[in-house]
Amino acid sequence: MAKAEPAVAGGNEQRTNSPILGVLCLLPIVALVLAADAGRPKQRSFFVMTKSEAGRKGGKSTVKKYGREYMKNLAKRGAEAFHKKYKLSKLGTSDFAIINRETGIPTGKTIRGLEL
Repeated sequence: MAKAEPAVAGGNEQRTNSPILGVLCLLPIVALVLAADAGRPKQRSFFVMTKSEAGRKGGKSTVKKYGREYMKNLAKRGAEAFHKKYKLSKLGTSDFAIINRETGIPTGKTIRGLEL
């Protein structure tokens, strides 16, 4: 086997470790990856959580910690507090407006979550 000879200054040696050459070699690969990802929906970061996901996770951990009976009682207390503060008034054929019992003013929401 022949030994590689050291490059001589001022000669016609070709430099292979150039950063520009490395970038130019990667451009076609980057273009293919970007083109393949163009049609896909953007994925969220691993640590980002929506409000609904956080609520579901918190609810599951609460059920695990306190049990189903505690959650049933909590839901009953929440319903009692809601009905103590608000009353429902028929709205159309299949919805109800939420009205404050003290003031008689609608909250602007309906049972189905629609705006009045």
